[in-house]
Amino acid sequence: MINRSLLRIKSVQILYSYFVSDCGDAERTDEELGESISKASDLYYCVLQFLVEARRYAVRAAEHNECMEEPENDPLYELLHCGKVGNNRMMKLLEENTELNEYIESRALGWVWEIHRDAVKDVLLKVQDDEYFKKYAAESESFEADAVFCKHLLQKSLIGNVEFEQALEEVDIYWNDDLYNAVTFAVKTLKHFGEHSDKDEKLMPIIKGIGEMDYARRLVRYAIANYKTIDEKIKPLLKGWEISRLSVMDLTVVRAAVAEMMAFDDIHIGVSMNEYIEIAKTYCGDNSVQFVSGLLYAIGKELSPLEMKSKK
Repeated sequence: MINRSLLRIKSVQILYSYFVSDCGDAERTDEELGESISKASDLYYCVLQFLVEARRYAVRAAEHNECMEEPENDPLYELLHCGKVGNNRMMKLLEENTELNEYIESRALGWVWEIHRDAVKDVLLKVQDDEYFKKYAAESESFEADAVFCKHLLQKSLIGNVEFEQALEEVDIYWNDDLYNAVTFAVKTLKHFGEHSDKDEKLMPIIKGIGEMDYARRLVRYAIANYKTIDEKIKPLLKGWEISRLSVMDLTVVRAAVAEMMAFDDIHIGVSMNEYIEIAKTYCGDNSVQFVSGLLYAIGKELSPLEMKSKK
């Protein structure tokens, strides 16, 4: 889940916090980076736990529905009457999974969906109206159908769901930035489960290896230690503008990109440039992307003309 692209985003967030506070506590940045990665991991496990809570909600709601005089008036009647969500075997496997339960307990995350049951209900209401649920409801029961339903629920009913994203934001303001990656990784994790999996099935590792964290720490440290040198490369390109007039986010993205270009000989400059232009599309203003792109191309050409020529 924690790939280079996400590590770049996390590094930019940490650097922005450092620079916006007028060069705050450099010694704290390593700790803050670690905390940021931990929060991204928390979201991944909470996305898996959401499937558990969706089934639990369906079971409780079905029991309540049976006691109603007119159960068909329940907004979730179709989903509950089908019964498949409450009996979903993939969701049951996750509910019993040792690693998932231990992580949720160790990080004290059990409260997340307890206090956001309305978000769980809202997702199920949207699921009920979606074509993939209607297909699932009409299919013969099978573990494969249960697994495909879970995949569709994650991909089609969580991403872009305003109520769900608002619930995430109440837990952590940066979780929505990580949601796509968390969902993608959760879907990959489900592929490791089979009909004969048990509670000891291993979840996918959050980060590939210690080298990836070393990359992020080195990037942040280099950008902080050398930002004045980097700024000297930026200033001649501003043509009548003072560097102080740049927004902190625009400047942070450029500083991080140039730091990577300068510090990592094994990463093609064109790759670095493209990655940070993508970050600028999300975090900088619409009018800033072309400006950031122009700065990075000019600096990249200065640092390594041959690499930029081959990339072009």
